[in-house]
Amino acid sequence: MMDGSQINQVDAFASLIRANMKNKKIMKKTRRDPKSSISSLPPDLLEEILLEALAGSPTPIKDIRYFRQTCKDFHVACSSKRVGKYMNVEDWSMYWQDKQGYLGFLQSCAESENINALFLLGLEEMFNLRRFDDGMHHLQLAASQGHILSKYIRGLLLFHDESTRLHAIDLLNEISNNTHQCRKLASQIFWKMIWQKGPSLSFIRCEDLSCGTSILGGDNLWLHEIQVKRRFCSDLCKWAHEYKMFVSLRYFIVC
Repeated sequence: MMDGSQINQVDAFASLIRANMKNKKIMKKTRRDPKSSISSLPPDLLEEILLEALAGSPTPIKDIRYFRQTCKDFHVACSSKRVGKYMNVEDWSMYWQDKQGYLGFLQSCAESENINALFLLGLEEMFNLRRFDDGMHHLQLAASQGHILSKYIRGLLLFHDESTRLHAIDLLNEISNNTHQCRKLASQIFWKMIWQKGPSLSFIRCEDLSCGTSILGGDNLWLHEIQVKRRFCSDLCKWAHEYKMFVSLRYFIVC
């Protein structure tokens, strides 16, 4: 674990790197001065600086390729399993411009157990490449390491199938407190990478007329009820409602 001085050092170097990536001052300085302060850093600290610099970047793949060219130390850090496991992998410009290259990058990071890479790769395989088993496997791996969105999507997929619905309810109950956040984030990602329109859920009849009504009274259209809390007579009705909500927000498909 890093101490206070190391944390400050990471923040300072990461800020310097982010400020100079576009004009490549870091690369020029490193090549001119091989004994620079960057070269003197221990590998684990250099990896931390790299991860911090890439964390908020909209083009992390382009940036890490750039870092590999700056010096031997950065080349080694960029190739480490730790960087592959924890680096930011959302690079939507590359997804649209070089999809095969992006998927290859995701596969590499997934092999380093990067849970966001496992999640995105799973979605691509399941919905766009029609490799359902491979996609579900990657979602399961991500979910087993605590990736909440993977649990949410996997739970909804299993809920759609009546034969796995009870298991799906158990999975979805684990993330019950994060439902609204999961729905919002997942729909944003689906908007960027999934285009197919999906089927509705088979009709589930409930005899309780108060099931699904707002706790605070009144009602809202589903598409505007982000903060609405509803009462349900059972977990089955609760997650049937959530499935329909998600389909309404982003055209969800199950093959």
